[in-house]
Amino acid sequence: MHPRGEDRDQGGPSRSLAAAPGEELRRLRQQRGMSLAGLSRLVHYTKGYLSRVETGEKPMTPEVARRCEDVLGAGGVLTRLVPEPDGGRRTARGGLLEVCPYRGLAAFDAADAGWFFGRDRATAALVRQLTERLDGSGPTAVVAASGTGKTSLLRAGLVPELRRGVLPVPGSSRWPVVTMHPGEQPVGELLSRLADATAADPDHFRRALGGGGAGALARAVHAALNRRPRQAARRTGGAGPDDAAATKRAVLVVDQFEEVFTLCPDPRERADFVRAVHALATVPEPAGGPGGSAALVVLGMRADFYGRCLAFPELASALRAGQLPLEPMRAQELRDAVVRPARAVGLELEPGLAELILRDLGAGGDGLGEQGGEAGGGYEPGALPLLSHALLATWQRRRGRLLTVEGYQQAGGIAGAVAATAERAYGRLSPGCREAARAVLLQLVRVDQDGRSARRRVSQERLSQDLGAQAGAALEVVEAFTRARLLSVDADRVTLAHEAVLRAWPRLHGWIEADAAALHGLQQLGAAAGQWEAEGRDPALLPRGSRLAAAREVAGHPLAAVGRTERAFLEAATALAAAEQETEDRRARRLHRLLVSLAVLLVLTLAGGATAVHQSLRAEAERHVAHSQELAFRAVAGGAPRPEVAMLLATGAWRDAHTAAAASAVLSTQALPYAGRLTGHRERAFAVAWLPGGKRLLSAGADATVREWDARTHRQVAVTGNGAAVRALAAARVRGTVAWGDEAGAVTLRDRAGGRSAPVGLPRESRHRGAVRGVALSDRGELLASAGEDGTVRLTRLDGGRPRTDVRDPGLGLLYAVAVSGDGGQVAAAGRDGRVWLLDVPGGRARVVGTREFGRVRALAFSPDGRRLATGEWQDRIGLWDTRTGRREASLDGFSDSVFGVAFSPDGGQLAAASQDDTAGIWDIAEHRRVAQLASHIGPVHGIAYSPDGRTLATSGEDGSVRLWTPQAAVTTPLPGSAWQDGALSPDRSLLAVAGRDGTVRLLRTADRGLRTVTAGREPVRAVAFSTDGAFFAAGDEHGTATVWRTADPRRPVHRWRAHDRAVTSVAFRPGDAGALATAGEDHSAKVWRLAGDGARPEQSLQGHEDAVYRVLFLDRATLVTGSLDNTARIWRLSDGRELRRLAEHEDTVLGLAAGPHGMLATASRDHTVKLWDPAGGGSLRTLTGHTGPVTSVAFNRAGTRLVSTGRDNTVRIWDPGTGRPLLTLTGHTGRVRSAAFLGDDGPVVSVAEDGTVRWWDLDVPGVLARTCRALGSATDRPLWERLLPDVPYAPGCP
Repeated sequence: MHPRGEDRDQGGPSRSLAAAPGEELRRLRQQRGMSLAGLSRLVHYTKGYLSRVETGEKPMTPEVARRCEDVLGAGGVLTRLVPEPDGGRRTARGGLLEVCPYRGLAAFDAADAGWFFGRDRATAALVRQLTERLDGSGPTAVVAASGTGKTSLLRAGLVPELRRGVLPVPGSSRWPVVTMHPGEQPVGELLSRLADATAADPDHFRRALGGGGAGALARAVHAALNRRPRQAARRTGGAGPDDAAATKRAVLVVDQFEEVFTLCPDPRERADFVRAVHALATVPEPAGGPGGSAALVVLGMRADFYGRCLAFPELASALRAGQLPLEPMRAQELRDAVVRPARAVGLELEPGLAELILRDLGAGGDGLGEQGGEAGGGYEPGALPLLSHALLATWQRRRGRLLTVEGYQQAGGIAGAVAATAERAYGRLSPGCREAARAVLLQLVRVDQDGRSARRRVSQERLSQDLGAQAGAALEVVEAFTRARLLSVDADRVTLAHEAVLRAWPRLHGWIEADAAALHGLQQLGAAAGQWEAEGRDPALLPRGSRLAAAREVAGHPLAAVGRTERAFLEAATALAAAEQETEDRRARRLHRLLVSLAVLLVLTLAGGATAVHQSLRAEAERHVAHSQELAFRAVAGGAPRPEVAMLLATGAWRDAHTAAAASAVLSTQALPYAGRLTGHRERAFAVAWLPGGKRLLSAGADATVREWDARTHRQVAVTGNGAAVRALAAARVRGTVAWGDEAGAVTLRDRAGGRSAPVGLPRESRHRGAVRGVALSDRGELLASAGEDGTVRLTRLDGGRPRTDVRDPGLGLLYAVAVSGDGGQVAAAGRDGRVWLLDVPGGRARVVGTREFGRVRALAFSPDGRRLATGEWQDRIGLWDTRTGRREASLDGFSDSVFGVAFSPDGGQLAAASQDDTAGIWDIAEHRRVAQLASHIGPVHGIAYSPDGRTLATSGEDGSVRLWTPQAAVTTPLPGSAWQDGALSPDRSLLAVAGRDGTVRLLRTADRGLRTVTAGREPVRAVAFSTDGAFFAAGDEHGTATVWRTADPRRPVHRWRAHDRAVTSVAFRPGDAGALATAGEDHSAKVWRLAGDGARPEQSLQGHEDAVYRVLFLDRATLVTGSLDNTARIWRLSDGRELRRLAEHEDTVLGLAAGPHGMLATASRDHTVKLWDPAGGGSLRTLTGHTGPVTSVAFNRAGTRLVSTGRDNTVRIWDPGTGRPLLTLTGHTGRVRSAAFLGDDGPVVSVAEDGTVRWWDLDVPGVLARTCRALGSATDRPLWERLLPDVPYAPGCP
């Protein structure tokens, strides 16, 4: 089996000399047991790019060589093989670098200085501090909270400046710069690094330190540094005057100085190290030594270790005079850190991306414009690494040279970076520490009475005290998560580094959800105990009776971390209760007291036994619930790399416990396009093709077989053996003709007419003199084309009579792909050359189109009408060509590696492609943008094909499997469709009207999901509504225009008029009166209109809102409700326009309104809540919390027993309005969800979103679970489970 992605070019030119470094890289990597994916993560180059470097397809650059050497410890082996180019580090792709300028959670190093921006001010301040310490007055310390960029400042800011000679001392650019981490043995590390820098013997320095102390070490270093130039002068016959006069010194940068306290277990070594560092910065004395101290010393340390440094007199004096507190970056500095690294490597940011990133960081206020930058950043300590990680993930999803908003959002933004980082940090903990991690992290969370969580600051001492036996593990957990920049430790107080950790890490979120009540109870217990302590332990404040029982129950929670004060509080309360009981008992007669005592003893014994059993069962149930919650949140939080993983997690969650989170996870699998996995090939599966009818498909592979599958049952139907690996496969769309080509050069043809597969003899000329890389058939199977490594295209006519073959040589060298148009009138071929050969079959004329700039062409496909040709290209792109003119229409970006397969949908509206980057994708042809990414294969995806009806995609891959996908199974409207801004159901639930940003209204039939497009105008449509009899529907647009159509005949509007001076944001018909329409506008008003003629006349104008009105709703014929940007909802009497009631409890804009059948009113707000009201009463009845972003709409089912809400957090949520309890959270939309409605009381629910989709959600958990299990198939087997979910015990949720 050949290395993945290798072409195995045969018969072509010999591999270039550039392959030698690649072969050496592969040897080094394999020698160290490192995978290509592992190397990719460490050096920040794509896996596909490194693969092509190893195979010699791309030259190794000096930058790649240096980075790989650092990781592999190659010691210059690679850089010696790669000469430094004169033209810089840009590639043949017009200047686009194959290296990421963002370091993720890793710190910037000196090699990254070209991409390190935003810290010029801090670097200059640090250089000034060092200049002042040239007199040997001691170390300089850079002090800041964790995650604020100290390491990057030292390594990528300071070190390059020093090497440029920024210090005002002749020859300082040649001073050796020594960077180190103290580690467990800081003295040994220091001596080793100094010896390397001075070419001295480490034992010499060790003897100096042991015999004469730190001062002797400093003098030995000083002598070693200044001995080498004189020796060199004697060898070379002299030196320049500057060299002779200059005294050489070292610069010692001790990064993460706090490791002296956290990792070094020996107090004596710790003290020796501190004295040695201080001596290097001060000895020889300025008056007596030649030219000042042996070294300039810079210490980088976390602020929370400042106090421990003061225990050392040597450090205390240095910190008083030589300290640089690292302040937050300013607004313009943050912008530079985001934008300028991309520009440095030839990339650009999509307009608005920088603002979005900085807003998410929490620095999106004033001053972020091009002229801003003086205000502070406004972000929280510890957030900078998370920003860098989000930028890295965005780069990985770049579109050509463009970093996009879509890529940033797909990566999950800063919150997504938090989730991935947190899971990594947790996974690296030892089993004992993992058990403690939950208790430690929950100690840092505060939960209010509504279940909302927030960060909490806790001292490390308190953490250790509260966790008792787990105190040691707790400190390790804090240290591990601080190193991962997920915790911020400052002044001995620990807190989560970012609020995003609470929202976006599924594991922690699950813990909080599972233990919210216990956390709130513990906090109440802590508050009560604190008050008791503050009041001098007043017995009157002790709990009694049921309050004491509740406090004991909370303290007995498995994760309860009860501190000394709380324990004393409970002990005092228990003692008081016992004393009071004892006093009461003394009042009774002795006999009665005896009987009571016996009875109490018996009851306590029985109760104790029952309580123990009950607590054991409850603890077991809680463990199942907690595990279910954890799996459910992992399934829906975007951390699952493949759809099968999300499905396995969801079904496993439901198996553990039937919780709301588990049900939500199962139902959310409806949004996943994955439909199944077909296994049977023993090696790579190169190609797939569908047979007519779409019930069967074929696959071909390196195991020298062609396999036939039942697409419905996922079972293998037949296997045809072949003498050699089969790389090419094709099936005619109309009749059952099948062809394939193998690596021996043979082309095989079989006719499946009549349901039987019979071989068809082909002329001898059809055989290639090398491997066959492509075969194609016309729709009716009359023309067969094959292309091979021998550089020929062989055309075999099968239109009756004896097959005959014509051999053509396009002159393009080795060929990888061939395509035939549906009518057989055109043939295309392409390969290593990069240009495309086009043949007009009837006329016999051939031409070559395109250039070589996009690299080799791996795949070809004609559109169904033959007017377009798609090319899958080596340089990560898909080309679209006009076959009539030969002009390249567009390049489709989105992959991060070569494109191996392309296929048009049967209607020609979409293009699917397979890539070496382990994914497949779907593009909208008209909009030239990717609308779906399909990730499941473990390795490159080689083949891709649409089923005849266009509803199912099949892919084949390096892992030997065939995967099935149904991208539109739960989606209506063409992918992607417009960005939908509103939706409304007709009263009989037969039609759904959707408002599009493209100026259209789409009418969808709910029975068969048929679609009709109604053009409203050129302006985006903001709102839609049906009349209560369903005879009319209305829309309002961005220009302020309202339009009404007849539902039965929407070809022309019946009423159209300018309703508002600014955008119309909402429309609603009066109940029982299709001739009256209410509108809301951004001009701060709501109006009621009487439809007349082809327009409308105003009946009532409701003025009073202080800002834009976003929603109107009729409560009845005489009453209207409005919701506004002024944070209020108002109820109006229409007869006189009087405001009857103002609902003013929301803290932000009211975006949605809904009326239930029993008089209940619901309001949705940008403050992340839904409130329920009695319109005739006063305050709200209850508040529904759970959305993590603005709530955009709300709707009741007809019975009023359920409520659905949508949000800008991309979720659809189902609630019980009677209790306010959240029932379900449905995830799957990739954009803001604008509207949702119930088709029936128990579902399904239909939702409309800005991602251009309309989704249909079945709420039947058992039914969805059964479909999910059918799709999973063999993925529930133990071997595959352990491969996909190595950290989850094998417990499949499917039977």
